[in-house]
Amino acid sequence: MSWITIAAMITIGLLLIMFEVFILPGITVAGVLGTIIVVVGVYKSYVELGMMEGHLTLLIAGVAMVAAFMASYKTAEHMALDYTLTSRVNEHTENQAVKVGDTGIAFGDIRPLGKATINGQVYEVRSTGDFIGDDSEIIVVKMDGNRILVKKTSLN
Repeated sequence: MSWITIAAMITIGLLLIMFEVFILPGITVAGVLGTIIVVVGVYKSYVELGMMEGHLTLLIAGVAMVAAFMASYKTAEHMALDYTLTSRVNEHTENQAVKVGDTGIAFGDIRPLGKATINGQVYEVRSTGDFIGDDSEIIVVKMDGNRILVKKTSLN
């Protein structure tokens, strides 16, 4: 087996590992197969080319694998969510003056969840079960903590 064949094996193995890391993470077939091919390539370099060339091949393959994993770590940092959401739906309703009987306008369709403008603020609301179309007048019928239950006014 020539050094070109061994280099091709290690290159194909590294490409499979990078395919696993960057394109299909979690499948593991390409990663395991790539690792096996790299190990066989390094083993063949020791057997076919000698101790010195085997060490050199092992060093080059190791540096390439470390570089691939470092690149995947940097890529994963950019793809992962690095902050947490701390807000809640309508958490400001206790501080605002939204009361039963207040009126507003549907901000988009409410079926049964949607948004409405009440007292100049946009809130997430729930209808009593009926579909409420965009720009329909609504009235607050119940407040349950931060949940606002609305229905269409009789004027619609």
